[in-house]
Amino acid sequence: MERSDAKSGMLARFGCCKAASSCVIGNILAEISPPCNNCGNDDISITGTTATGSTITIYITKEGFDIEGSAADIELVERIRRERCIHGEERKSGIWSDSKG
Repeated sequence: MERSDAKSGMLARFGCCKAASSCVIGNILAEISPPCNNCGNDDISITGTTATGSTITIYITKEGFDIEGSAADIELVERIRRERCIHGEERKSGIWSDSKG
């Protein structure tokens, strides 16, 4: 599979189930962009802006997904996977509250 020329410079591969992939992708992307750079490729890719404000491209694979992005975004993916949520650290420290009152 050929990868586009990532301006942000890093490629990381993550192996996980579909549910975990959905969680990470849904949490890291703040907005999705048209896939013009990968037009004609025979793969599933999602390009967008992350929660940190940078651009990444996610390639869906049989084993999970690959990400082209910044070091900060790769670390964010690792944190989401470790904490099982983008808000994991806040939930542990009590900053995040599920209560309505």
